Amino acid sequence: LALLSSLIYATMVVPFIATNFVTPDTILTLWTTFSALCFWNSVKHKGKAQIIWKMLLCVTVGLGMLAKGPAVLIPCGGMFVFLLVKRKMLRYFLTPWSLLGIFIFLVTGLSIFGLVLKFQEHSAIFWIIKFWAVFSPKNIIEIQGLQVL
Repeated sequence: LALLSSLIYATMVVPFIATNFVTPDTILTLWTTFSALCFWNSVKHKGKAQIIWKMLLCVTVGLGMLAKGPAVLIPCGGMFVFLLVKRKMLRYFLTPWSLLGIFIFLVTGLSIFGLVLKFQEHSAIFWIIKFWAVFSPKNIIEIQGLQVL
């Protein structure tokens, strides 16, 4: 089935034409496919192998976030539904390794936003955070120059 679906995708006209444009869709497809593989293996295996697959899942979703932003989270909805149906949601996420996985995802997937904030003062993200910081009742974020603390 995997070989057949790879063959079908490789012979589709739209991805072939889209390779002449700068679009992140093919890269997004790569990372979402790898994330599905990592998720399935993390559900299937136990022990250290499960932990490794979960951490790889966080890396692949983070790299998908770099490719096309939050669009990578759409296939994650299917993963959540699967865990809910199998009644494994709490067992899957409430582990000592969850914080490390979240950290890996944040560093991998959101690192580009930190670079944009550092080098592009006039970016939309900079102004959204600045607006939020100025009008926040408790001034949770302080902005000094280009540093967001």
